[in-house]
Amino acid sequence: MTRKLAGFLVADAVGYSARIESNETAAINALSGTRSVIEAAAERHAGHIISIAGDGFIVEFRSAVEAVKAALDIQKAIESSQEDIFGLRIGVHFGDVSDEGDNLLGDGLNIAARLEPLSPEGGVLISGVVADQIVGKLEDSFVPVGARKVKNISRKLDLFCWPELAAKKMKRDGLLRRWPLVAASVAVVAAAIAIYFNTFEEIPLDERPRIAVMAFEDLSSGADKGYLGDGVAAGLQTELSRYREIGVIARNSSFEFRDNGHNVTEIADTLRADYLVEGGKHKSGNQIRISVRLIDGHDGTQIWADVYETDIGNLFDVQTRVVREITNQVGREVTSKPPPRGGREAVGALHYFIKGMEQFQAETSEGDLAARDLFQQAIDTEPNAPYGYVGMTWVYWRDAWSNEIFPERPRDAKLLTAGELADKAIKLDEKYHMAHVARADVHVAAGELEEALARFQIAETLNPNDVQVLVSVSDPLVFLGRAEEAITLLEKAIDLDPITPAWYFWQLGWAHWSLGQCQEGLAALRQMTRMPNNSLRVLAVLHMCNDDLEAARATMDEFRAVNPQRTVGQEIELFGTSWRNQDTMKRWADALVAAGMPL
Repeated sequence: MTRKLAGFLVADAVGYSARIESNETAAINALSGTRSVIEAAAERHAGHIISIAGDGFIVEFRSAVEAVKAALDIQKAIESSQEDIFGLRIGVHFGDVSDEGDNLLGDGLNIAARLEPLSPEGGVLISGVVADQIVGKLEDSFVPVGARKVKNISRKLDLFCWPELAAKKMKRDGLLRRWPLVAASVAVVAAAIAIYFNTFEEIPLDERPRIAVMAFEDLSSGADKGYLGDGVAAGLQTELSRYREIGVIARNSSFEFRDNGHNVTEIADTLRADYLVEGGKHKSGNQIRISVRLIDGHDGTQIWADVYETDIGNLFDVQTRVVREITNQVGREVTSKPPPRGGREAVGALHYFIKGMEQFQAETSEGDLAARDLFQQAIDTEPNAPYGYVGMTWVYWRDAWSNEIFPERPRDAKLLTAGELADKAIKLDEKYHMAHVARADVHVAAGELEEALARFQIAETLNPNDVQVLVSVSDPLVFLGRAEEAITLLEKAIDLDPITPAWYFWQLGWAHWSLGQCQEGLAALRQMTRMPNNSLRVLAVLHMCNDDLEAARATMDEFRAVNPQRTVGQEIELFGTSWRNQDTMKRWADALVAAGMPL
């Protein structure tokens, strides 16, 4: 058995049974005409029909974009046809399935099959995962129709429909099912429809309430002082980030105000936050007491507060209750997201993971070694939690580039180990978005860019406010020649992380360089408050791009003072297979040579 990511189009003929009963021959001929339309669209978009059962069809595609293009072609062809053929309902989803020879199993196919019955005749209904992947790639637009519960799928799904008239029909039909008693009153139904539409329309990013979760005050004493001090707040920040209805300020920025004496309105103004979440925790033995306050960032008034006392093993449950209360207070009742898994041991593993990430993000050899040990402690503390495996994935991933932690191991072997660790984390908790981010990073390092984008998409769906996803996905996008998309995501990340880490600007400058936007790229790098030595390569290339040979060579001299053995050949070995446009790789290599890097 193997696993793969694929797009699935599921279609069903409307009114087939009734026509078979009234005129079997005509119905069979009409179905044959419909099948021809589907086969032609599948061939145009590299699809593969994997099942035909009566009046139902299942078609597999390598990408979500091609699946949607085929669906639109099919519906447009049927609408314009002069022949007697069936109308269709179509559902499209992109996801993970297991391939057992002639049998495909998994959510990727199951969800597409559940969407098809909900689609209006002549329409195409897609999941949020697919909607995010087709942004900017199609002339036709899909209308959000809200989060819906579908048969045998535990979580609600964000759904989008084409065309607009079909989407409105979906909303209207859903409304009447939800409020059947008001259907007799036209005026009441009209008002209810307006409320329903406002509830489920996608909120533009600049109109969403913005929340910053501050570092919690640690009121513990003795050996407990500092234990999980950041873990509680980081857990709340992660859980709140899973909701598209709100914008969550990145932890890097909100934790910057730990113990600095600023008042809440000053902090909110700096972070451009509408609300602040403050709190404290006190741990004694196995008991933990958590206090939480929701503050209006505009005037500093307290909106809501509560205190929770529990065994430390129930910490994740408390986080979920707090998140739901906060989201209710800011105007969105969101209760469908599943809580994180695990008990006391998982909490301990999370603690070691957070501490390990602090070391890992220092980007030093000493920090990487300390992170490796902390991630191993996370695994030893709870082998059935994903956290330690995610951290260790990144240790091997970084060493595939730096070769400083396990210098005796070949690069391919490091990436293989990293992939296995990430796969284990996903198997332990497929809803933990960081596991998918880690797996995506490994795909990028291996040059598997389409696979990386699919994983990043899953991570973004699970946690749409995590800036690490937005910044990390810029790598495969730039390599694939889609730097404009990368720049858009990087600018969103900078907005959500006002006290911006330097490497965001590093990524932004590199993306601009790939488009030949030399001045914009140099301006981005000049916003870096700290320049890691590796970023000097990008700075040197940008100086060359701006025809400043003297600055380029001075920058390369600075880089080579720390990395005297680095050559252009190594650059090509590491990145040559990643660039889909080899002319861009050549432009990079030529600029490095001109700046003074040896061949």
